[in-house]
Formats: sequence, structure tokens, C-alpha cells
Amino acid sequence: MESYNIMPYKKINRRDTKNSITISSKKQAYKDEIRDPRWQRKRLEIMNRDDFRCQLCKTSSNHLNVHHLYYLPKYKIWEYDNEAYVTLCESCHLFAHTELLKITGLISMSILKKGIDFLSLEQIINSL
Repeated sequence: MESYNIMPYKKINRRDTKNSITISSKKQAYKDEIRDPRWQRKRLEIMNRDDFRCQLCKTSSNHLNVHHLYYLPKYKIWEYDNEAYVTLCESCHLFAHTELLKITGLISMSILKKGIDFLSLEQIINSL
């Protein structure tokens, strides 16, 4: 038996209804967090730290975003250490969500397969 998602005309399988609502509520929670004054303060702090410039292409003329380098369960978007954020322009932000995400996933899996210990990895990263 079929049911319909909240989005008009989009059919979904009945067993997917629960997941669809969960995803929808997570997106709404994220939208609410973006409007929160604590996120707005954190966002401004990060942009100020990064001199209101994209940290990849160094432009300051495009619309800027504060990008999370990683997400952790149960953390609000403003609760991370500052190292978890970077200022990116629209183009570089899109790149970060597509190509860069693929690259970091491939690198992470290679590291795990090779059995490199994380203390050594942290030392390498800190030396960059």
C-alpha cells in the first residue's frame, strides 16, 4: 500500500514513511539551529578569524559560508571546537560538499586499512 510524503506528488512506500519524517524533522531542526543566535555568534567569530575570506580561494567578494569539517552526533552546530569550522565561498563550499568529501572519505578508508595509529596521524596533521 502506498502513502504520500509531506512534499506534494511525491509517492513513497509506506515502510519509508517513518524515515521520511525523521529526515524532514532533522532538516527542520538544522534550519532552526541556523537561525539560533548562538550559531550566528559562532559564525561571525569564525568568519572574523578567517579574515572574512574563503580559506581555499582567498576571495572576499563572494557570499561566504561557515563550513563544518565534520559533524558529531548530539552536538548543536555551534558546539564544536573552532578547528571544526572553515570559511568558504559558495563555489568552494559546493566543492567541499562534493569532491572534497569524496577525497577525505577515500583517504580515511586508506588510513584505516593500512592500520596507521591515530596518534601518529594526529602528529602528521599538526605538522602541516
